[in-house]
Amino acid sequence: MLSDIVSLPQTRCLPIANDQIVQMADLRFLRSLSRAGLILSRVALQCKNDISKKHLSHPDRWGLYCAVDQGPLDHDLLSEVAKSPTEPLGGVLLRAIKPKHIFKMYPNYATNQVGIMLGVQGPMQTFTHFTFGICHALEQAEIDLWTNQIDCAIVCSASSLEDPIVGARLMGEIPTGHIACEGGVGVVLEKSATKTDWQTILAPASNKNFYGIADKLMHWVLHNNKTQGEPHGSRSK
Repeated sequence: MLSDIVSLPQTRCLPIANDQIVQMADLRFLRSLSRAGLILSRVALQCKNDISKKHLSHPDRWGLYCAVDQGPLDHDLLSEVAKSPTEPLGGVLLRAIKPKHIFKMYPNYATNQVGIMLGVQGPMQTFTHFTFGICHALEQAEIDLWTNQIDCAIVCSASSLEDPIVGARLMGEIPTGHIACEGGVGVVLEKSATKTDWQTILAPASNKNFYGIADKLMHWVLHNNKTQGEPHGSRSK
């Protein structure tokens, strides 16, 4: 558990088990995705409902851009390594690693899995920088829209407190007095008359909740919903 390894003053988790976050036809996908990946899947599937039928009929003309930090392989594996400091690392890994956890080694696995579920045939990109990952995702979607690579883009992000390594990183980034939260957020972007400078319009935190890699987009969406405003450039749904 997170509390056994790192200590966050306050946390707020989604009151739902992993197998209830998103419905999947193949349970192998459910077992191979981290909790952050499952939250990301649910957000992206909801975003698909905001894509017009015109765009849905051309799956090669819309893309998926995700900012997600899944953490390391597996908690049990980390514990096994920690308990065997004198044993060669190779032997510990061979004994402790499970085939289904191999997928968690790949940072783009969750994005690819979501893309398969959505039927995306355009660009699929993953961004993992804890502070700027969501900005990178938005900017890349903006570039692809303006270079006519795609007609619309799903940009989404998810944060989970499941993984202790991500929790340790969160502990170093969270502002004083804020609450570490799980959550997911997504937007659908289309090209508009002017480009968007995402670095300048992403809203600062509007409350004491901190959503890790998803924080900047989460607070921008919350702020945008309250003011009923529109961004300056790419149209958001």
